[in-house]
Amino acid sequence: MAGRLTKPKDIVFLNNRSGNPRELNGNLLLAFMVDLDGTLHDTTIIVGSGNKLLDEQTLELWPFYRYKTPAKLDGQPVRILMYYRFKATNNPRDVPPGR
Repeated sequence: MAGRLTKPKDIVFLNNRSGNPRELNGNLLLAFMVDLDGTLHDTTIIVGSGNKLLDEQTLELWPFYRYKTPAKLDGQPVRILMYYRFKATNNPRDVPPGR
């Protein structure tokens, strides 16, 4: 299939919620389906962060992400299973004063 399959491109966040609180930092490995229109479904945490709250928040927010361009096989959109290593960090300048 080398050369025939094009991975989805340009993941974007479709919600205007603010970032996660400062204490929620960690790494996760996610598995999910990318549908024909680039939407994400059936997300599963393969390797959790060790922080239950971060894992739960990630599963809650992940459906609001979408790929602008879905995967394609021979130029036709296809569903595909993807893995994504997700690193949750917060830059201190993004945290409101007084927190």
